[in-house]
Amino acid sequence: MTIRSVVAVCAAAALALGVASQSAVASSSSPSAVATPPATSSVAAVHLHTHLVTTFPTGADGSFAESMAIAPDGTLYVAVTTWSASGWNAGQVYKVTPSGRRTTFGPTITGGLITGLAFDPAGRLYVGLASWQETGLPAIDPGVFRIDPNGTATRVLTLPTGVFGKAAFPNGLAVHGRYLYVADSVGAIWRTRLNSRHPVTATRPWLRSGVLAATAGHFGINGIAFRGDVLYGVVYDSGLVVKVPLTRSGAPGRIVVLAKDTRLTTADGITFDATGRLWVTATRAATVGTGALLTVDRRGRVSVVVEKPAWLDYPTQVAFGRTPRDHHVLYLTNGAFASGKAPTVIAIEFGGHHH
Repeated sequence: MTIRSVVAVCAAAALALGVASQSAVASSSSPSAVATPPATSSVAAVHLHTHLVTTFPTGADGSFAESMAIAPDGTLYVAVTTWSASGWNAGQVYKVTPSGRRTTFGPTITGGLITGLAFDPAGRLYVGLASWQETGLPAIDPGVFRIDPNGTATRVLTLPTGVFGKAAFPNGLAVHGRYLYVADSVGAIWRTRLNSRHPVTATRPWLRSGVLAATAGHFGINGIAFRGDVLYGVVYDSGLVVKVPLTRSGAPGRIVVLAKDTRLTTADGITFDATGRLWVTATRAATVGTGALLTVDRRGRVSVVVEKPAWLDYPTQVAFGRTPRDHHVLYLTNGAFASGKAPTVIAIEFGGHHH
């Protein structure tokens, strides 16, 4: 399977799941041995004001913005992969000011695509790399890199490899306490210490479950985030929001399904607002003018903030600003996965709605 055909397969899966997500709300039946609340939902009524922050280069074969993290000083960091028609793709992290000034950060990371981003308390940026065994190309294992503030990149985690669909697929990242947590879209979550002196080659995940696995396409657990000592995640294929409490020992507790809703199908990036409400991007089909922004409250009620506006193009991540000037602004990455357009960052402000 060539790199371009991998893109085509993923785009087809996104299209099928995106179409399915327009149907009625799924039943509230829960996965085996997993607690699920009753299915309830509503539609949000807010006035949105959007503007373009920046546009990323596309290269000859297109590019894709998969994730974003915001530093304490308010700078946005965005993971962008430039596709290659023949060889491995080129991943580059960009620094973007809220005013739109864009510069590169760290080296090019070669492989399938760069994925999740997360900062640790020391200001070091972690970058997921999804890669797999590809005939005719040099072996590059999936894992995680750390980019120090001076731009130096070091591989800190290597995950099991294999062909596409079998290799670990590191996706969303989250830092909590002394650990980095890595969502593996094959159906697991990995964990590694932040201050390990040597690179880690992991063989056993922190958590593996069929609830986290892909069901209809290629992607299971995707975006992850912590609130307190509870890890939250979205499952792309099956439209779930799940909670995993940490025990006193740091082991995973019982998985709880907070929400199950077809409108959450193709859920990708997540973030919390100050009230504890979860904001979710759903990529839908890989064409311009598709995608959705949703919220899920603490009781699991799903609200559609916006669906299929012209300014969405495979939205992959959201994050609120971190300075007094923009803490009310929700930044969103448009991945432009296979639309032929350039990836972008959009700033969203809410009339009559406060973060």
